[in-house]
Amino acid sequence: MQHTFTFSVGCSTETDAVTFTGIFGVAGTASLKYVVLGIDYAPPGAKSTVSYAGSSVRGTSISTTQSFTNTSSVSTSGDGGFNLFGIISGAGTGTASASYTSESDSSSSLTVQTTTNDGDTIPGPSSSAAGVDHDADIIWVWINPQIPYTVVGAQGTANSILQGNYQSNPADPAGEMDIVAMPVIWLENPSMIPSDVLSVLARSWDTSGVGALTTADYAAILAQDPLAGGSSYNPNTDPNSRFDLQAGFDFNYEPAAQGNNPITETFSVSAQSTSTAGQGASTSYSVGASFTADAEVDFVVDFTGNIKTSDTITNTSKWSSIVNSATTKTASLSITGPAFTDNYTGPIQMQVWRDNIYGSFMFFPIN
Repeated sequence: MQHTFTFSVGCSTETDAVTFTGIFGVAGTASLKYVVLGIDYAPPGAKSTVSYAGSSVRGTSISTTQSFTNTSSVSTSGDGGFNLFGIISGAGTGTASASYTSESDSSSSLTVQTTTNDGDTIPGPSSSAAGVDHDADIIWVWINPQIPYTVVGAQGTANSILQGNYQSNPADPAGEMDIVAMPVIWLENPSMIPSDVLSVLARSWDTSGVGALTTADYAAILAQDPLAGGSSYNPNTDPNSRFDLQAGFDFNYEPAAQGNNPITETFSVSAQSTSTAGQGASTSYSVGASFTADAEVDFVVDFTGNIKTSDTITNTSKWSSIVNSATTKTASLSITGPAFTDNYTGPIQMQVWRDNIYGSFMFFPIN
């Protein structure tokens, strides 16, 4: 289908008529099975907590450019809508819920971050004898995301693809962002996921064919936490600089003396400047997706003609300049050591590190 658009461009001295022939500004939507919004790392000790108060912003920058054959053709608008000609109608912040916002942070990525209305308290593992146990880490998974796109260029060419802010799929009866907190132990052992949670992860409202989360999806989500599954990962030797050490925030996880109660330490951790290497940290995963046109069937033809896999979007999560420009990047820690009867024999000294991709704090023993 061919279209010709003619409009005038006004200048100080003259007005020129410009004609575009072909598809120009055909809009559509990519509906994704899920997006990983963040990871919160469990502190050591069954009675310990790490609390991100409402003023503490966490989030990640997400790029989909690796999904396309011509990555230089993809740009973000930071706006949810486009005018007739597919020209960006103005950058802005999209509020997907009371807890998250989405906005453009570069020409090719969008930041999805918590708002000041959001706050979470993450407990330690069920047993203080475990010390740091990453089975208790929480991965936040958004299961009804959509991305608006506009294809600009001649039919079948897709010279440019403009990406808008993330949105929630209106087909989901939740009516807003549908976010599931997934403990790492569930992702390692999907048989442990409660039936009521499985019913949500089934995404039965989605008739596009993308379907429910599968064991392969659980494995891909789990892989975003490099410390999960008994990993031997060490942030000190990571060439990708996923974590930055937060100097001055070491603490002790010391067993109580026989007959005594364990000590509880409370303190506030403020995020420090991200290292240059840490600003390049990233992680990628592929998710199932379906594509629909708002008005023109040509969108699906032109859009999928420039995508590497017709039913998949690749998300690359990385350090966000927006999250790290915020001044409220703190967490409150309450660390209660193991009881004498826990028979804890692990490392006593612990360090605090910051995840350069998701903005949360991680706890690592000094061996």
